[in-house]
Amino acid sequence: MSTKPDSQPTIPKAKRSQATTKAKNDQKKPPVDFLWINAQEEDPRDRDASREKQAFIRARHHRLKKESQMRSLKTSMQQRPAESDSIPSEAASRDHTSDDSSSQKSQNDRFLITQPPVLCQSLEACISMAFPYLSRPTNQSMTLYLQHYQVHATKLCFPLGDNQITFRYLQMALNYPALVQILLSTSAFHRATVHYVSGAPPQIIQSSTQDAIRLRSETIKSLQGILIKPYEFYSEATLRVIAHIMCVEAAEANVLAVRAHEKAIKKIIDARGGLNNLGYDALSILYVCDLMRGLINEHPVQLNKSWKWEFKVHRECSFLREDFDIKTFVGRRFFNSPWSSDLHSELVSTLRSLQTLVSLYENVNSSSWKQTRMDNDGLLLLNHELLSLAHDRSLPAFQDTLRLAVLIYTVIRIRGFGGMPCADIFVATLRKSLQKSFASLETTAPDLLLWILFIGSLASRGRNCHTWVLQSLREVATELSLEKWDCAVVVLQEYFFVCRPSDGAVKEMWKSAFQQRLMRVVEE
Repeated sequence: MSTKPDSQPTIPKAKRSQATTKAKNDQKKPPVDFLWINAQEEDPRDRDASREKQAFIRARHHRLKKESQMRSLKTSMQQRPAESDSIPSEAASRDHTSDDSSSQKSQNDRFLITQPPVLCQSLEACISMAFPYLSRPTNQSMTLYLQHYQVHATKLCFPLGDNQITFRYLQMALNYPALVQILLSTSAFHRATVHYVSGAPPQIIQSSTQDAIRLRSETIKSLQGILIKPYEFYSEATLRVIAHIMCVEAAEANVLAVRAHEKAIKKIIDARGGLNNLGYDALSILYVCDLMRGLINEHPVQLNKSWKWEFKVHRECSFLREDFDIKTFVGRRFFNSPWSSDLHSELVSTLRSLQTLVSLYENVNSSSWKQTRMDNDGLLLLNHELLSLAHDRSLPAFQDTLRLAVLIYTVIRIRGFGGMPCADIFVATLRKSLQKSFASLETTAPDLLLWILFIGSLASRGRNCHTWVLQSLREVATELSLEKWDCAVVVLQEYFFVCRPSDGAVKEMWKSAFQQRLMRVVEE
């Protein structure tokens, strides 16, 4: 705190009181490190002046303490050892449960996601001090949810080349509590979904589900507080918070909630003068919102389009610039089949770009590719193009089913949306599309139909229509004499699919589908 020099003009007590009131009403005043006072005319009995000084001291103390904790948090996350990007398979989990005397404990533990190394011993204390409004206890620690978000949940929206997204959001959350609350809620919801898909005991699923609901309600309360502050409501930070909530609601297939958030987002965009007046990061999360809206709507939707954002992505995304000379088996049947010449030119262009991305992402060819944040937005742009084709172009049923299957492939195999409640909607959309194009595909491109049904089976695991998809897949594979996995995978990999070492569950799904068919034949 500084003392005002003699050269500064004096401020009467009445005017200072008015200035104090004005400062309280100012909704977005940047933090300062000093407070001007008039030491010569200071009246020790002036209560307003005393309150003003005390409030300044408290605010500055808490701000400096938060900044110190965030610096400690950043250092700990930068020193964090490399972590696995994938959830261990069930078979790998069983290798760690060798003690037969504790079978019940082992059964529960094998469903738990293996936790990455602790970021730092004092991280829990750092988070609690930096974000005191998160002091309400949860079933699982905040550290666990932050780690899960960093390793797993971020890939839903940011699957490529963005390892610092968690820290960036924590920085923004210092001034916008709702942002870290929705971050933790997203992590808790994703954790519960992973446990559900893996068949975990109900009490494990319930623990994370309760935390997700509790954190979501806190986020809504924070947003309600922002609604009474017009300057904060129309900020990009508020836009990001609402966009994140909208993405989570869409993943949970809460269509009505998504529409309500969509109206709030449109109101903010209009108030700021349109999409191209927003920053790059805000535009990126809006494109993610468009992807989620497209996935949970059975009919094509009107999308946001920013020439500024798309120009930057085309210019800076490495695989869109065609920097790599890729010769690969992945996706080649899209381009050398008898029906390939009939595909829409825009669809072909998107498939070409995805062919490059999938080959690089699956490491089919040795290359010098290093993922960056811009590659993540390149994938997002390709998703956007697949959605735009449905809205802006009138594709034949054959091509529209292909477009939808390619979109679902990117969502399941790259973003990791398998098992999410929204899968019920986009798999049902794929099924309706197949009802229109099944006969044409079966006659013209039975191998393409096999791949489409296979992608549908991956997306529908644990969902309502999985049985129908598997039955159709069995019938087509039998007609093509591709009942054995080793034979079928050769065809599948010439579309968009690369068998990974962690795909044991996929092989088992295929084999069990044909074993069930054999058992029914024997019974008959």
